[in-house]
Amino acid sequence: MEEKVFISTRKSTKENWDDNEVFNQITINVPENNFFRSHYLNSENQMVSEFKGYMKLVFDVTNIQELIEKTKGDWTLVIEDGTDDPIISTEMKKTVIYNGDYEMYYNDIKKIKGSSKTIKDLFDDTKKPSTANITRIIEKIADRSEQLTFIEKEKNSLKANIPVILTNNNIRLDKEDVFEINKIEVEEIINIGRMILNNDKKVKKILGVNDVLKESTWQKYFEKYGTYLLFGSVKLDPQVCLDKEKTKEFNDKYPDILTRNRYGFIDIIELKRSDVELFKFDNSHKRFVPTSYLSSALSQLNGYLQTIPYAFNVDEAKKQSLECASGMLIAGSEEKILKNSKELEKWCQENNISDDDLKFLVRQELRKLNYSYSHIQVVLYDEVINTLELFINNIK
Repeated sequence: MEEKVFISTRKSTKENWDDNEVFNQITINVPENNFFRSHYLNSENQMVSEFKGYMKLVFDVTNIQELIEKTKGDWTLVIEDGTDDPIISTEMKKTVIYNGDYEMYYNDIKKIKGSSKTIKDLFDDTKKPSTANITRIIEKIADRSEQLTFIEKEKNSLKANIPVILTNNNIRLDKEDVFEINKIEVEEIINIGRMILNNDKKVKKILGVNDVLKESTWQKYFEKYGTYLLFGSVKLDPQVCLDKEKTKEFNDKYPDILTRNRYGFIDIIELKRSDVELFKFDNSHKRFVPTSYLSSALSQLNGYLQTIPYAFNVDEAKKQSLECASGMLIAGSEEKILKNSKELEKWCQENNISDDDLKFLVRQELRKLNYSYSHIQVVLYDEVINTLELFINNIK
């Protein structure tokens, strides 16, 4: 170990540390510009509380009386420069501590005391808390955040209150930070969508629904996260935009979602169940055809398309530059797209068609169906979620 070289050294005897009941002699081997006497002694040459606390840790005692009993006032204390761990020699009645190590302890204790006072001041409306201490507290929370586990209620509270702090103090996040925050939110949205597809019961609590598999669950999902899922399209209120006289045949029933994209085009979106098959095998013609569920949903959407583009209030249409409409039916999933049957299994065996081949053929049939409609598109829930995931992963 290299010998230490000091700019300045000085020795302090018992007389310099009057009435010190712990140490008989103190030697200080620390450059003057690095040594803060007030961190060790008060104006009356008594050990300050921080130093007492540090020495209790060094001697592994719980109070100052135990420390006095251990040293009996005839030990030597050496304060060295550096940040090494303290050394105790019972045989020589000597302990060596390092100024840098104690300073770190001292500063941590000061921060704790300052933080405690600031927290008290926060709960006292007559006091003005230290913003410097508040900043330090937040920095420490961020530093320990990986070790913290917030329950859902706490997460919601943080989500609601952090933007208030930023807004009230005119604090703007960097673009990179905003993106990372949004990316976390989008990843959560993607995860919830997949939970619905997997009939995960946790969704009931997250979305406040009674049955994961009902259409209303997807309606709630799009109601909360539609801005992300539909890539920023503006949601329209049919009750405001549409002339009720022109839509009276709907009996006040409207599409699940009505949006306007950036070009002013209207999207009429119907949300159906994700666990119902969209195609079945027609054994007589050896081909795949839409199920009655899919045919009924398409008929309903087509009915909306026949009426809604002509039912907008004139003033509302002009104000929002509304143009012609197209329809989107979101239903089914890759796993549930095809209804199984004995005839289908037999046909696959006879023609040596694997599961992957079958999926390809059905997706091809869905593509053909979409080609056959000019203004309607059928989209699987998987596709919506996967598209969002691909989009967020491709942004740097």
